[in-house]
Order: sequence, then structure tokens, then C-alpha cells
Amino acid sequence: MISKFPPIEGGISAKAYWMAKGFAERGVEVHVVTNANCVEKEYCIDDSAPELPPNVTLHYTDSNIPWHIPFSELYETRLLDKALEVVLKNKIDVIDTNYLIPYGIVGYLLSNITDIPHVLRHGGSDLAKFLNTGIFKHLLEKVIQNASVIITDEQNERLFKNRNSSTVILPRYIPDERVFHPSTMPHDVPTFACIGKINYYWRYKSLDKIADLFAGIRENHRLLLIGQGKGYADFAHHVEIRD
Repeated sequence: MISKFPPIEGGISAKAYWMAKGFAERGVEVHVVTNANCVEKEYCIDDSAPELPPNVTLHYTDSNIPWHIPFSELYETRLLDKALEVVLKNKIDVIDTNYLIPYGIVGYLLSNITDIPHVLRHGGSDLAKFLNTGIFKHLLEKVIQNASVIITDEQNERLFKNRNSSTVILPRYIPDERVFHPSTMPHDVPTFACIGKINYYWRYKSLDKIADLFAGIRENHRLLLIGQGKGYADFAHHVEIRD
């Protein structure tokens, strides 16, 4: 697997984590290549990574690259080099990537180098920001066309079915009920939790409407907002104004 992964926050990371854990619990050896140690602090959780089964191994990209001109974070290069190292040292049967950029591109290159089948998964933001706008159009066409399997949903199937016949529709990710079962805690008033990423586009996620709604009924209800991201400060200022 080549993906952002805990301790990175986000829906795709959650899916990658639970997929790796699920495979491992069924006896499959899983190696996860991630640049979680190099990304912006807004998208990292400082806490230690969650406990994983013994047959799941995390491989972090090199965080110490020399200064070069013009400077670049070289995420694709770092991911590809680490992934190639993992392939050379372990028997890898399938490459599975999350997000078209940069992980899908890295998976495409790694598959071409090693002839290992590539499973391509996408998010929502990468479709909106790149595929639908034509950015990196020629490269992404190759990535999509050469994937062994593309995992998508009903809403976005039309974007892929004419580019690659090996398209599989999976239902939306639902957290494992066996794990996410809150304990009973008495409260004076009904208490709700809103947990998630707070990026620049938090209004598109209706977080302002949620905050405004509870601000009007706060005497009878309590809302806990838990999140992080580059829109946190702006959103916190909005909530303070409403309060």
C-alpha cells in the first residue's frame, strides 16, 4: 500500500488503516509506504500511531533530503524509492494506492518498474482539483488506463469506465461497529461530537451551519467540535463570533 496513513488525519487514511488491519487479521502480510513523517503539521497527529497487527509494517520515506535548486519536497521520488526498496526486500503481490496524487502516480510508476498489479483508489478532492480540471491530464490518463483495477463509487464511475474497463464499485466507507461503540456517559444535557478535518473549505462541509444551529439551542444541547487543518483558525474565529 502506498498512501497517507495514521498518524495522518482524514477519511482516506482511515480507510487505508482499516483495510490494512483487516487484511492482516486474515493472515495477509501488509507493507505500508507513507510520507506521514514529512507532511505539514496541520495534517499530523502528534500522538503515537495506533497499534497494528504484527504482520503490518510501516515504511516511512526519508525525511532528510539535501537542499537542492530549485528546491522541492520530492514526495513522489521519496515514496517511489522507499516503495521500490520494500518490493526488492519483500514478496509483494499487489500494489494498492489511495489518492491519484501523489500516491496513484507513484503506484503507476512502481507497477511499470516491477510488473506488479496496481489497484488504484481515489478520493474526492483529487477528482475535483486535478482530474476534472485537466491538471496533469496526460499523466493521469496513463495512470488510470494502466491500473489493473480502479476502485470507485457510483457517483464517479462515469469518470473511469470509459478510461479503464476494470472498474469496481464499492459502497462508502463505514466505520467498524465492533470498534466504534461509545461507552455510556451521563450528561446534564444531550452532548454531540462533530469530528473531522477543518480545511480552507469548511463552509462547503456545512460546519458553519452546524455551529450556528447549536449556538441557537445551546441551553438544551452541547456540541463538541474536534478537528484540525488549515481552516481551523478561521473556523474558530467564526464560532467565537457566533458565541
